[in-house]
Amino acid sequence: MKKILIYFGILIRGIGTLFFALVVLGLFYESWKIVEDELVIYALITVTKICVVIGGALVFAHIAMFSMAKYIDKLATLMDVNLQSVMGLMLSLISGAAMLPMLSQMDRKGKLMNSAFTVMGAYAFGGQMAFVAGIVNGKQLSVYIIGKLTAGIASVILVMIKYKLDERNIQL
Repeated sequence: MKKILIYFGILIRGIGTLFFALVVLGLFYESWKIVEDELVIYALITVTKICVVIGGALVFAHIAMFSMAKYIDKLATLMDVNLQSVMGLMLSLISGAAMLPMLSQMDRKGKLMNSAFTVMGAYAFGGQMAFVAGIVNGKQLSVYIIGKLTAGIASVILVMIKYKLDERNIQL
């Protein structure tokens, strides 16, 4: 199954790259145009905004690692992961993509925790929250945030339980 998913991911990436190339060619050659220039500009603005948020989150991580290192280190010790793993969880609250540059620096348990949290709890205070805030009232937004955080924390706890069971050689 893992190999099938890897090949499926490669196929999707290839199709995406091909379509991206066609869109770029359409910007320069009128006969190749498959989408309107306004849509391309809108997409580029959206990608730029995402890059700004992720860049800001990485600056936050850098500052936090120095100014709050003592507290983050205590939390990392409590969770039995390295410092980058805890920072990844904090960054995921803003954007799941902001955590990705730190993934290679995390230990195995931290990688699993961050992956699980990103699926369930990421964006609790980022772009998704802003979108939700624009379409619901305050009580509904509270439910959104509580739901994201509860699911994210539960996923991290499940990873921690799995690791504790693995240490005792107990199979789930």
